[in-house]
Amino acid sequence: MSDGTTTPSSTFTVHGDGRWHGDDGSAGELAGTTLYVVRALAQVDQLLGIGPLAGFTAAGGARELEARVGHDGDFGTEVAGTLVATGATAKPVDEHSLAATLGDELDHVLDQVTQVELVAGCFVVSSNGNLLADRVPGVAEDALAGTGRRVKVAYDAFDRFLGTTALVTRFEWADIVAAPVGNGLAVVIADPSAELEAILSAVQVGGGVLSGVDLAVFRGSALLG
Repeated sequence: MSDGTTTPSSTFTVHGDGRWHGDDGSAGELAGTTLYVVRALAQVDQLLGIGPLAGFTAAGGARELEARVGHDGDFGTEVAGTLVATGATAKPVDEHSLAATLGDELDHVLDQVTQVELVAGCFVVSSNGNLLADRVPGVAEDALAGTGRRVKVAYDAFDRFLGTTALVTRFEWADIVAAPVGNGLAVVIADPSAELEAILSAVQVGGGVLSGVDLAVFRGSALLG
């Protein structure tokens, strides 16, 4: 997801008992956060039934993190991370209000994303992880809400360290792609062979007018009804 000019920066490994080694650029803080995020994201399989967590990519920021999740014998989870410096800079976002048409605009996001080939569904969560709108056939709202909260926690954790603009989480049978819509996230469930750039482009096209909008002030029940 970089421009092809990135340079490998550092690697680290963190174990299920909290031990870590390598260079995470933050004296172990990012390594600890990564382990916390992995534990949260691993629970998504219990909600959606998409298989064990295999890894993830936190992309788009000044540094990108590629992580692979494995098993470390007696110590349980082992996460191997690679940090890549990209040279990207954060873009300022102007905040504004769009209360009158928010429901229509969220529908537009869902329309755009669900038209992408091999996308199973999409939903939107607010800045505090509450479910606002969804189009995921056959999946209960409670499962989407629980998934959304975990993905939002993961996205925010890596954004703090890396300036992340997209989080791609890989499970055995599906990928979950998260990207900003307003100050919330669009969360996309897709086949692992789906085209990532097409998904991110659809989120950007569908949610562009919502840039800077505070989605958290709106009640999900009104939009879902």
